[in-house]
Amino acid sequence: MVKSQKIQNLTYLRDHLKNIRKPACKTHLLSGLFYSLKTNIKCRNIVARELHTETKNQLDYYLAGLIEGDGSIILRKGDREKTPPKIVFTFGVKEKPMYQKLQETLNTGAIYEEAGGVCRYSITNADAVINIINRINGKFRTPKIQALYSAIDNLNTWRDANLLKLPLDTSILDTNAWLAGFIDADGHFSIKLTGSYGSDASESRGRVQCVFSRGPPPSGKQWGGGGGAP
Repeated sequence: MVKSQKIQNLTYLRDHLKNIRKPACKTHLLSGLFYSLKTNIKCRNIVARELHTETKNQLDYYLAGLIEGDGSIILRKGDREKTPPKIVFTFGVKEKPMYQKLQETLNTGAIYEEAGGVCRYSITNADAVINIINRINGKFRTPKIQALYSAIDNLNTWRDANLLKLPLDTSILDTNAWLAGFIDADGHFSIKLTGSYGSDASESRGRVQCVFSRGPPPSGKQWGGGGGAP
């Protein structure tokens, strides 16, 4: 993902952050792009979280976020224009078990491992691609929706798919699982500690941050999980 594309994505995302409530305790701020989702954080050791997402159709929102992060919607050109679009996820080898589970859940596609620890999960079957587009349509939040629209045009022209071009999802981020998919694709959480720490109750000097990047977490005194493919 090039820098200009990331800036565009953040511009789209900024509109979805306005109504997310900030934590009440300043020492527990989630620095970076997002605050914790509808979380009522109390100082010290007690964290009471309210769950605001519905369980229905959450995989579809998660899948949309994952495609907008790690996924590509690829169309053929020229003599191969009639070939249906394909959806490809690119990820690191450590993320392979998660994509194997996704492959099992969707019951389609193939996973390939390439040199350098890079893996790809490719979905090429036309009916499977149409099914996935039906599931994620109307759930995109970034400019990658233009690639989705191009795929819809192709399938409507050559496969009579009769797919509609639904608009961007502008709902609040904590109402569905889109952000979880996007973080699994491009993000990681890390904890950065500064200064010295003892066993007393002195003020902590650290922060939890959510970082979106292409590659492993930054080096240094940080611990986290996640991330995009190399």
